[in-house]
Amino acid sequence: MKLILLPIFILLTINIFAQSTEKFDGIESNDIRIISVDKTLKKCLSANEGSTTLGMKQCYLDNIPKMDNVLNIVYKEVLKMLKKDDQERLKVSQRAWIKFYQAETTLTNEVFRSWSNYSKYQYGS
Repeated sequence: MKLILLPIFILLTINIFAQSTEKFDGIESNDIRIISVDKTLKKCLSANEGSTTLGMKQCYLDNIPKMDNVLNIVYKEVLKMLKKDDQERLKVSQRAWIKFYQAETTLTNEVFRSWSNYSKYQYGS
């Protein structure tokens, strides 16, 4: 479900960002749900724990459930706004995107982030 919602969330936030009241590193939003997740993430990244690469990664990993929750809410809101045939088209589109995302993630993880391929790719560098 997380993967389905990411592109929808991005598309919806374009409209949300158009009516901004608060700025965040080039992205603007007045949606309290997005602002809350963003503030939590930025707080973690600016703390001692977020000052290393490993710490930064952990900050993002810790916030994935919060981001997923917002995506689920927005996805449901979008579905309610669409007519039945458009709901189905959106679902088909999201399923296709999930297949692509999973294939891309698998490739990246197996080829460029795997220790077994160090001799070929130098860890993706």
